[in-house]
Amino acid sequence: MLAWATGKNRNVHLSLLAGLLIFLLSIFYLKWGTSENEAGVYKHKHSNNTFLSHFKSSFTGVNFGTWEFDVVRDGDNYGLSDSQCSAAFPKLYSDVDEMVSRRENNHISKTDFDSVEGDHVQKSIRAMIHNGELYIVSDDGLAALQSRGFATLHAINRALLTYPDRAQLPNCEFRVYVGDFAGQGDDTLWVYTKPVQSDTENLWLMPDFGMYDWPEAMIGSYTKSRRDMRAVEEEVPWEQKTRKLVWRGIIMPNYQSRQDFLRVAQNRSWADVAAESISEPDGHMISMADFCRWMFVADVKGNSWSGGSKYKHNCHSVFVSQRLAWREIYTGAMVDSGPGQNWVSVRDDWSNLDETLQDLIADPVKAKTIADNSVRTLRDRYLTPAAEACYWRRLIQGYASVSFEPDFYEKDNITWRGTPFSSVALMGTVRWKSDQDSLITVARVRHS
Repeated sequence: MLAWATGKNRNVHLSLLAGLLIFLLSIFYLKWGTSENEAGVYKHKHSNNTFLSHFKSSFTGVNFGTWEFDVVRDGDNYGLSDSQCSAAFPKLYSDVDEMVSRRENNHISKTDFDSVEGDHVQKSIRAMIHNGELYIVSDDGLAALQSRGFATLHAINRALLTYPDRAQLPNCEFRVYVGDFAGQGDDTLWVYTKPVQSDTENLWLMPDFGMYDWPEAMIGSYTKSRRDMRAVEEEVPWEQKTRKLVWRGIIMPNYQSRQDFLRVAQNRSWADVAAESISEPDGHMISMADFCRWMFVADVKGNSWSGGSKYKHNCHSVFVSQRLAWREIYTGAMVDSGPGQNWVSVRDDWSNLDETLQDLIADPVKAKTIADNSVRTLRDRYLTPAAEACYWRRLIQGYASVSFEPDFYEKDNITWRGTPFSSVALMGTVRWKSDQDSLITVARVRHS
């Protein structure tokens, strides 16, 4: 009996010693296993941290140091925790916080929600989140404006599926508006943009559809665009970039700002600008990744915000545009003056564009500092896929805190009000007949 007890204790002691050894090795790894380069990015690729992550999580009472965002390790991580999201992107949620404050004493009601009509119905998709799952209630705007609606819904669904505690997210019902600009009406909508000076209590900023995919513009997925642009950057480092301002874009009759820009910039020694034309053999088309071959990249608003700005910020180039007129989710991280300057703003009529470019070309150190700041703050932090997913969840949490609790069932308390997004994504519609022939027909039409 004594021998058995002694052997058991020996095994316990050996297990404790083994555990202590693993603990000490993990501490050694955390302290000396990584190093940072001048941009604050870990050189180590963190390609095999799965075991360490699980190991660390079991020591809840041990201080393993403060977590810091690392773009190599975390940039494409859609499943950061709430605390990690807050630590990584403190400037990302200003619009959500502002809207929550505005509606704190005037909550969104179901009656107000049901009163939406006109353009705001035709270009919006009514959706609901319940127990962390996405449901589509009405597909009024699902086919509007090409792939925007589906791209946005897929992005929301991705942010939900990658969140470990998604069932703990609050329930909410909302409308995704897929148009360029929703106006200043009383309808409560989730929108891609709104004026910087907007004081509306009803328009909630959401991520641009292009942060998921934009096939009609021949750009493709956002993650692929970022990889393509990084490949160009490796091929053409800063010193080898063309020292000119590049711009391409479509000119429409109501795009006065683009017409003014071309009038000022065309035929200048520092400019490589042209209007695009898909129908002509020489349509001046260049890929989004190839914008990174120039040292200066111009962005000009169209009908409202510019859908190309987020891509251009992914270049290690100097981003040049008019003073901010339209908000996007990352606008709070843009700085146009001081030591943290990460882009260059010019007058709305472009009248000081020539002077601005001449000064930048004459001061390459200043120009590179602005480009470096842009990479560090925008490309490698606030415009990462991780930041987008964090924003979606913060939007859901903030919006739900000042909104009504949606009804999951119809009045019969049996029929679901919404259709799971997985079905809508496959069928392309919210409602279809239940007989098999109709389902096959719908599927064929959807995938033809």
